[in-house]
Amino acid sequence: MHRQITFILILIILIIFQLSFTIVHEGNNAILTRFNKVVKNQNHDPIVLESGIHFKIPFIDVIKISDNRIHTLNVQLNHVFSKEEKEIIVNYYIKWRISDFQNYYLSTGGNDYKTEILLDHISNDILRTKISNLNIKDIIRDLNINLVKDFCDSLKNSKTSKTKKMIDTVNSEHSKRHTSVLNSNIMQMLGIKIIDMQINNIDLPNNEISYLFNRISSERLSIAQNKILEGEEEAKNIQKKADYQATIIIDEAKRDASIIRGDTDLQVTKIFTDSFKNDIEFYMFIKSLNAYKKIFDKNRDLIILNFDNEFFKYMKHPFINIH
Repeated sequence: MHRQITFILILIILIIFQLSFTIVHEGNNAILTRFNKVVKNQNHDPIVLESGIHFKIPFIDVIKISDNRIHTLNVQLNHVFSKEEKEIIVNYYIKWRISDFQNYYLSTGGNDYKTEILLDHISNDILRTKISNLNIKDIIRDLNINLVKDFCDSLKNSKTSKTKKMIDTVNSEHSKRHTSVLNSNIMQMLGIKIIDMQINNIDLPNNEISYLFNRISSERLSIAQNKILEGEEEAKNIQKKADYQATIIIDEAKRDASIIRGDTDLQVTKIFTDSFKNDIEFYMFIKSLNAYKKIFDKNRDLIILNFDNEFFKYMKHPFINIH
């Protein structure tokens, strides 16, 4: 009997000893609660337990652990309307992690689900506002340039004054502590940090896809026609310039040819003149032959001439030689 009691006592002691220690694994933080109230230090701040082995009072203290690693929230935002009142569907994700475990626990009770509900509401409101100021073509064009960056910056810097409806979702202890800081950064208030945010894809309802396709096709066709007209105009200008250059080249060639022809004629005339100076009779003979050719080469039925004229002396005496 004594041994049984001793064994039971030892077993109880072992159980109590086991329940007196809790292991907080690497990458986690924990808050110690006692009678469902957060245990605080001398500065009235909650005691945050880092990774390691920690003591607690069995059956009284409860350690609530939260994961410090990066969390990913996937969101599908439906019924979003662009500036031209066209409906689109946006799928995006947010990567976040706990940056201030004390604020995180006081704001959400260490509940990741509650945190992601808050993020979902805040991000949806921001994205709806951004998209409502843009046309669909601007959304698609600036998706990875401006829209995502503006969205992420707005989410990181969102103020609690813009999300009063969501403040009611936090627990009562947080409300007592933060009633005077409604214009503070809500991410700091929640004790979290936005690591990254990206839009996975943007979808359109079937009727909107058809509308957008027809609109883009019309715009592209208009652009193509303008490019064709610009090309034709440019071709005409190039042709005009080419014709002008060709005209100049031809005129210059004709001018050079005329100059060369004139110089050649002068040289020929000079050669003939120099030759004829040495033989006047031969010169007169050539001139007479040219004159005969002009007269008798014409189609005439009858020519009456005085054969005794000096003009025909070479015809009467072809081998005459005055000298």
